[in-house]
Amino acid sequence: MSLTSRELNYLVWRYLQEAGFELAAFALEKIASCSHYESETSSAIISKIEPGCLVNLVQKGILFSLAEEEAERDKDDTDGSKLSLFGALLSDHLELDTSSEEKEEVSKRFLSKAEAKLNGTHEDEDVEMKDETSNDNQSDNSQMIPKSFTTQSLQPIITYGQSLTSEWHPSTSVFAYGKSNSSAVINAIKDGAIAESVTLVHPNISNLKNEINIVSWAPQGNLIITAGINGELRAWSPDGKLRNIANLLSDDIPVSASDVEPIERTSSVITNVLWNENGQLLLSLDSNNQVSLWDGNTLSLIKQINPPVAPADNISVITACWLNEDKFALSTVKNSIKIYSITPQQFGSLNQLDVQTIGFLHGHENSISLLKLNNKSKLLASCSDYDYLIKVWIRGSSQESLDLNTTKDETSKLHTSPIVALEWLEGFDDVSTLLSVSMEGILNIWNCSTGETIKSSDLFSYKDNFKLDSDDDFHHSHDLLVFDASLSPNQEYLALADDLGRVTVWDVSLSRYSKNDPRDFVRCLAVYNFQIPDHVDNDDTKVGICDVKWDNESSNISVSYSGADSVVLKWK
Repeated sequence: MSLTSRELNYLVWRYLQEAGFELAAFALEKIASCSHYESETSSAIISKIEPGCLVNLVQKGILFSLAEEEAERDKDDTDGSKLSLFGALLSDHLELDTSSEEKEEVSKRFLSKAEAKLNGTHEDEDVEMKDETSNDNQSDNSQMIPKSFTTQSLQPIITYGQSLTSEWHPSTSVFAYGKSNSSAVINAIKDGAIAESVTLVHPNISNLKNEINIVSWAPQGNLIITAGINGELRAWSPDGKLRNIANLLSDDIPVSASDVEPIERTSSVITNVLWNENGQLLLSLDSNNQVSLWDGNTLSLIKQINPPVAPADNISVITACWLNEDKFALSTVKNSIKIYSITPQQFGSLNQLDVQTIGFLHGHENSISLLKLNNKSKLLASCSDYDYLIKVWIRGSSQESLDLNTTKDETSKLHTSPIVALEWLEGFDDVSTLLSVSMEGILNIWNCSTGETIKSSDLFSYKDNFKLDSDDDFHHSHDLLVFDASLSPNQEYLALADDLGRVTVWDVSLSRYSKNDPRDFVRCLAVYNFQIPDHVDNDDTKVGICDVKWDNESSNISVSYSGADSVVLKWK
């Protein structure tokens, strides 16, 4: 039960990587060659080293030493005169963080039974250990685990025109949506109604509708970006004033030094934009699989990354996510993940930003459709729409990823259609949990320590998931497809949009479920049944749901429809 200096160096090296101290990890690797410990002879040990292993060992060592001190303490030494490092640490902690009453209660927890008797506390009482599944324990959690629920029917509180996409302001009751007529609209809500509106206009394109398919608020809410099918980005203030314009077809485009293929100036549609956390940088992805890095304040183009030429039979669309303020991950047409770093460079008298490749993650055999980072644990999740494989990568580790959706047991259901949502949930029982939803309506919540499912449900087929007031039996449930999914900011509710135009709200807060509940059981808390307007001719007009978004308070849902009016639903 001991560690060699080589093993300890390896654990410290892993800790530095996991904590984001790349330079310190690099320096330790140069001196101690920690990565050389990763060999075939030590593979069995390394596979058991989980994130936070060193911290766990240190914490357990402190607790063990405290317990050892208490066991060896002389009974006559009741004034605590026997000093030690751990005793001093414990004493300082009690003096700083607890009141006199709290100190008395905490100190009692460290007394042995004999010492408690000497002090006259609980002389004739033993502490009864409760079983985790006992009735008493369940009664303590009765407020967290609803015994019954009702699937309520949602009604629109606001109706507005057709829209392709929408997004809520990060801190106020304001939402914006994009329309198919070269414009976007910002709406301010007050008392459940639209109090004020501002229209944002893009130029028309000859013979084409300049559909606004992107609206995106900066994290601080001081700017909104809109984009249409002409590849043009426009930045606006919240009051609708135009700030900046940028276009992907600019003749002066800086190219990443890591790119070897020349950039062809062809028209493209921006498919997604991603802000870093402080809103200083913006990534845009377009239909030509080019990724552009912009200054978030001025919309000046910093660098454009041109992907390598894909094989003729590969039609994959790349995706991206931010890892921190100056690093991002990008899927490639060759089924790998590239890690990029943004660093300041001196060019003459000017300070500019440069983008460099710093790492690769290999393992997917098919194109990657989604990337999602857990900001707390720094775990990176990726999935593929071809083999439906989900991988969880440990940041900074050279070990292989944890593979999910590969092994089916009697109570779990595998995704067998494209995955439309990949979201991290708040840690439950200190475990990183990942939610995934596929088009056939299967939901899985994964334990990313063991790879097992905590919840696994064919949502619309499991009848116990619904407690409807009406006679609606969710017919066609076996045929429906989930088109879109949106997790509420508080990570407690999931909104799903299906091919019937219907919106359902699901309870995905694991703290509100009992361990005795079936894994299939996921409460459907609300339903919005979309009705096609009578004036719509289905032969001439395509009616469908385009987007679903939560507001910042997890209380309102905007639902964008094409061919029919869009709505805002009041959830709670």
